[in-house]
Amino acid sequence: MPSQPSPGARTAVHRPQLDVGYYLELLAEQGPVLVTEAHRADAGDRIPFCPDWTRDDLVTHTTSVYRWVELIVRGARNRPPALPEPESDALADPVGALSAAHHDVLEALRAAPLRSTVPTSLGLTCSGTGSRWWVRIGPDAPELGRGPATVDTEVTAQPGALLLLLWNRRKATGLDVRGDGRALDVWVREAHL
Repeated sequence: MPSQPSPGARTAVHRPQLDVGYYLELLAEQGPVLVTEAHRADAGDRIPFCPDWTRDDLVTHTTSVYRWVELIVRGARNRPPALPEPESDALADPVGALSAAHHDVLEALRAAPLRSTVPTSLGLTCSGTGSRWWVRIGPDAPELGRGPATVDTEVTAQPGALLLLLWNRRKATGLDVRGDGRALDVWVREAHL
């Protein structure tokens, strides 16, 4: 597999606001590039940036990660499942399985359910560092960003508590929560990381 980006490959640029549509478009564009490069390489070719892995190791791992994300998104799980074992089609045709898994995860992400008919917003501030993130949830895809923003609900906590809250592995009880709380209700009901 080449160590340089393919001609026409787009390089991700730093974006202060996480534009979900942009990253879905990037995944849609770059997935086929990976599949094309995997077709060009031999199964046993070493990966330049990870020399202990072969092309098939990378392709099989990426396929499993795509399947894992799809399980989380489609299954609306509150806890991440174990990384799935490669299916028989992935062992027989690893690159074909990668292509199918890319298509399926992209489809699942595009249909992800984090929506609200009543727009609301959630701010998260790390009490240890002051770093701040926010998400606006409405009828369209969520909008995420960093830094200052006016929000309906603000949660301030230590980093570990914020991560557990985002993964729906803890309640907001005992955390510094300000505002109307609607965004947390939507998050608990709809967000499945």
